[in-house]
Amino acid sequence: MPNGKALAFFPTPYPDEIFYSVLCRYHLRCGDPAFVSTANTIWGKNISANLYLPQSLGGVANRLPKGSRLTAEYFALNNTIYPFLKPFLPQERGQQVLELLKSDSQHTVMAYQLCGLPNSKSARWQYLRYCEDCREEDIRLYGESYWHRLHQISGILVCPVHGNPLQNSSVFLKDIQTKFHAAPFEATTAKPVQPFSNDITEKLIGVAQDAEWIMRNGNTLPFSEKMTELYNQLLRAKGYRCLSGRRTKHQVLYQDVLEFYGQELLDVLGVHSQGVVSWTERIMHKRYSLLYPVYYLLLMRFLAGSVEDFFTKKHSTVHPYGMSPWPCRNPVCPHYLQDVIVDLPELIQFASRHQATFTCPHCGFSYKRSRMKQKGDQYAGQISKEEYGWLWLDNFKEMMESGMPIMRICEKLQCGFQTVKRLGVEMEYLSSDQMPKKKTKNYYKPKPVIETIQKPTSKAYYREQWLQAIKDNSDASRSLLIRIIPEIYQWLRENDLEWYEANAPASKQYTARDWTDYDEYSLEKARVAVSYLKGLPGRPVCVNRRSIEKYGGLNNLYKNLANGYLPKTQVYLNEVLETDEVWRKRKIEWAVKELYESGKNLLLPQIQIKAAISHEYFAPLEAFALGCIEQIQK
Repeated sequence: MPNGKALAFFPTPYPDEIFYSVLCRYHLRCGDPAFVSTANTIWGKNISANLYLPQSLGGVANRLPKGSRLTAEYFALNNTIYPFLKPFLPQERGQQVLELLKSDSQHTVMAYQLCGLPNSKSARWQYLRYCEDCREEDIRLYGESYWHRLHQISGILVCPVHGNPLQNSSVFLKDIQTKFHAAPFEATTAKPVQPFSNDITEKLIGVAQDAEWIMRNGNTLPFSEKMTELYNQLLRAKGYRCLSGRRTKHQVLYQDVLEFYGQELLDVLGVHSQGVVSWTERIMHKRYSLLYPVYYLLLMRFLAGSVEDFFTKKHSTVHPYGMSPWPCRNPVCPHYLQDVIVDLPELIQFASRHQATFTCPHCGFSYKRSRMKQKGDQYAGQISKEEYGWLWLDNFKEMMESGMPIMRICEKLQCGFQTVKRLGVEMEYLSSDQMPKKKTKNYYKPKPVIETIQKPTSKAYYREQWLQAIKDNSDASRSLLIRIIPEIYQWLRENDLEWYEANAPASKQYTARDWTDYDEYSLEKARVAVSYLKGLPGRPVCVNRRSIEKYGGLNNLYKNLANGYLPKTQVYLNEVLETDEVWRKRKIEWAVKELYESGKNLLLPQIQIKAAISHEYFAPLEAFALGCIEQIQK
């Protein structure tokens, strides 16, 4: 804690001066070379406060000379980046951050962490930065230079006033908590930043100007709740979000933003998506965790043209049925198809659509719409009538009293035949027997009832049917008869099995294979396969049971060998099958030969790569490889 003594003097902050710079000028004027003494005097500890959001400013303001107009709130709003962060913070959290900055004592909760900045994805600077033209102008106006707030913000690469790239000073950001480096002595760099291309510079200036506008006006701007509402209006107006607000075309929005700025600019700013969710989508959904403000600046400029227009310009709201007024659809109204409906009751929202009722103030006729319809398409087509209105009903009564035909009335009033008859009966112009009858709607037709036929149960019937089938198909096998009369077969199997077996055609039993002849056949096929495998060009293929089975066309070789059906083939395979080590040696011999014939160096790493053998298995065979090299070089 500070020692509580009043400060004899304190520098008046310059425009856009960060609070750390004010302390640097204070340290310079104290004449005490010890940085620790200044830190203890200001903060009551050996280190300084955070560069961007220093806390306990109230403790400093309370010890200023009497009559000073410098308060903790003045420092927080004019000499920290709080105004820049305020529009992107929820109201509760933003007010909590401001209270931490204005407090008189230290707190365990850090304002910088409360904002979420340590976890935000943004480029990190290593040095304090400055603009050379701003530095010269400060010296001309105030007699000394100082550190500007805006120049230290991540994502601001050029000066918004002069358009020059910001330069790195010789002050490490890690040093500012233990030392006070005044700008007049440290604002120099031996390696100037390279200028950007004209296109990139122009876009970076736009971003910097947006940041500078927020820094100047952030104190009066609302918190992030209002910004969410503005996003919603602009996304709907530009077609990226449906009118109900339930669906947003995030991928289309991300691709359009990428095309608008170009990948090169986003790489320069360090703006990237993390994982499968694009950064434009995270802005919409990450309400309680702050992305670095440069992300918001880019999206605001894309949607509104600039941050100033985003906050100050009145954005048009998209209506499902176009802008007011809307047409009257009463065919007997003097204002038929004229835009006379100005006011609408509140829209009824469903899952993916709206519903609105349009009422003409001149005739009382009203109709409903439940689907989005462009203004140019609302003067024709069907409508859902809600109320006919007094004028329509008066014309209907006159037509009914004059005896006009119903079809003629339908044409005049643009209504259906059944509607005229229903209203005519209700108003007693027609007899009650002319009331249209409601049709019953059967959405599901009942299935027809199929009369079940009583099946015979006597053995004589089924036996007769089976014998007749055998007589009609004298050459048929059992399986064919079963397919012809499956019900007869099933009954006999369940109720008369002994008779069925005695009277069914003889079963064609499976004849066993002559394994002696097949063993000779397999042996010949195996020899051919082994010869083929060893003669294959390119890297050698391992001669094992699987490859012999594949290239020899011997199906179920493993099963037949395991059952002992192929003894001769088994003896032959025991002689020719390769172990993994033998196969690797054959690959090494081939690799040495290939490298030697191509004129390349016979080095062990080259042989290992050529033979496609991992280091684990090649290391024990290095002596064999060296022997192959010596053999081929003789």
